[in-house]
Amino acid sequence: MREERLMILKMIEEQKITAEEGLALLEQLAKTEKPPAPQEPQAASEAGHSSKYNLQQIQKMLEDTAREVTQKLAEAGKTLDLEGKFKDFMRKIDKKLHDFRFDFPFSSNEGTKVLKSWDVNPIPSEQVRITALNGNVACKVWERDYAHIEAAGVFPKTFTEQEAGERMERMIVQHLDEDVFRLSVENDRDASISLDIWLPKNLYESVTIQSSNGKITVDSIEAEHAEVESSNGTIRVNGLRAERFGVKTSNGAVELSGLQAEQGSIQTQNGKIEVHGSIESLQCETTNGKIRIEQERRDESDIRAKTTNGGIEIIYPRGIQGVAGELKTSNGQIHCHLPDPQVLEHSEQLPSIRYVFRQGEEARHNLSAETVGGSITVKEND
Repeated sequence: MREERLMILKMIEEQKITAEEGLALLEQLAKTEKPPAPQEPQAASEAGHSSKYNLQQIQKMLEDTAREVTQKLAEAGKTLDLEGKFKDFMRKIDKKLHDFRFDFPFSSNEGTKVLKSWDVNPIPSEQVRITALNGNVACKVWERDYAHIEAAGVFPKTFTEQEAGERMERMIVQHLDEDVFRLSVENDRDASISLDIWLPKNLYESVTIQSSNGKITVDSIEAEHAEVESSNGTIRVNGLRAERFGVKTSNGAVELSGLQAEQGSIQTQNGKIEVHGSIESLQCETTNGKIRIEQERRDESDIRAKTTNGGIEIIYPRGIQGVAGELKTSNGQIHCHLPDPQVLEHSEQLPSIRYVFRQGEEARHNLSAETVGGSITVKEND
């Protein structure tokens, strides 16, 4: 195709066609050129992006062509607003490529990056709702009495910084009244916006954090009710204090440390679950991953854990008494290392095993653990 482009440039130089006609021919020629052969989608990076086509190669080719046309026009003593036409042309190409490759997002290292930060004051103590539909979310607390937000956006390389900034302004929606602070990022497959949020240290009535495609990290939030959900990404929560909480992701690991809660549920469809803290009632379920729960609470508790492809490990404080458990596995083993367990039932119909036990006469810590394709271990903390 390079020969055809040079021929068009020569025709412009010899004034056989006008510059406008030449640009139209170049545009038509570019439409007939095949994009680079598709590759297998790469694994998602920490920012949650992947790339299927290299737009940089296409853009470089067109930039070289535009540069050659500009040089020939200058030699011929003619001028043309080639920059504006070239940008319009690139937008058309970019749109067609995005349409062709469906919903595979671009690589973040090939985009135009924009940063924005601002403060929000005052922040109500009732409800906080944060939603980022295509990006990571990090939420933490600090000692100041106002909130601080930093947004990092990545847009297609064809966007200028000004265009990307204007698009990001439109995508971020903020609502604030005396009861609710709501911050959301609207979905745009051409862009990714990640949020870093600092909230005043406070006891909130409700905190909800959601992401459709990105990881979520939460640090030291205190709320009566907390919900953390991602459709595609890992979730890490540290130092959460809540009466009730729910953590859910459709694809990714879930890790909670320093947890203090009365009641909670954790669910993922493809990833491990790890919990460390003091909780009165906990339900955990994953369809493809191990479950590890390290319970610090010595008062009454209830733990229910279930996985279809992975092991389960439950760890109680040293010297715990009153654990009553029902453990079931298929294609695995059961190991109970608690002191003085009274075995109420131990049945083996391989590959299935059912083990029911109780410490002492009073059941103070109820435990239900079930796995298909893994072993179950119950023990004291070392």
